[in-house]
Amino acid sequence: MHPPAAATVRAVGHDDLPDAVRLYQQLYPELDLRVDEPVAAAWAARLATPGRTVLLAEAGGVVVGTADLTVLANAARAGRPYLLVDNVVVDSGARRTGVGRALLAAARAHGEAAGCYELQLSADDPAAFAFYEAAGVAAATRTYKQYLDDDGRS
Repeated sequence: MHPPAAATVRAVGHDDLPDAVRLYQQLYPELDLRVDEPVAAAWAARLATPGRTVLLAEAGGVVVGTADLTVLANAARAGRPYLLVDNVVVDSGARRTGVGRALLAAARAHGEAAGCYELQLSADDPAAFAFYEAAGVAAATRTYKQYLDDDGRS
């Protein structure tokens, strides 16, 4: 699949879960992701949470990318919000076509509209490092994580 560079980006709806799960499977190939009751409940909760937005990128009528956005108030910055961007996925057949840049531009616009002072994201894939740096996102800190149960690793 090689969609045109002019992908459109929109906020997801409840019916977009199968497309999101298909993309998440590419992000986490070691998992067996399915559209089942627990996943549907998590999706509904995500969409109902204030400050949370999930974006989808479409090209040629096909969903080819997603990004999960969360606006968080920072008490250390007098309550000013920042934007956390997570679960950024571009379909393997649509990479290097402008889809990732369209998602990142939409995320930036969302953060600016919400009055965010910065956009934060993390990545663990060298190709993603290069993409974010080329898009003007600076590597600023180290991110540390500790899994709290075995399910976090798989």
